[in-house]
Amino acid sequence: MVLMIEDEEPLRYAVAKLLRAKGLYVLEAGDGTAALELSRSHASEIDITFLDVTLPGLSCKEVLQKLREMESSLKVIITSAYGRAQALATVNGDPSQLYIRKPYCVDELLELIQRSV
Repeated sequence: MVLMIEDEEPLRYAVAKLLRAKGLYVLEAGDGTAALELSRSHASEIDITFLDVTLPGLSCKEVLQKLREMESSLKVIITSAYGRAQALATVNGDPSQLYIRKPYCVDELLELIQRSV
């Protein structure tokens, strides 16, 4: 299961729909608070989280920290229109962190998800 955290509703809807068409189960959250609620209620089912760097309310860094507190081994893909170094500096600076730059091809995202879970 993929937890997709993206505040741009049209993008979130389109990508989630395409991932579902590829056979994945996707939970959608438009902000950090909703994401944390979904993560708590589906903790044992989520295989990977797809996290946008720019979110309303709780920052991406706060969301990532709280997700890691709930499940330290949770796999997370960071996404942003920013370059890799700038996006990762926003969350934790870890160069091994999975990342995909917007705009991305859904097939590239699907390949990254499949390699990571």
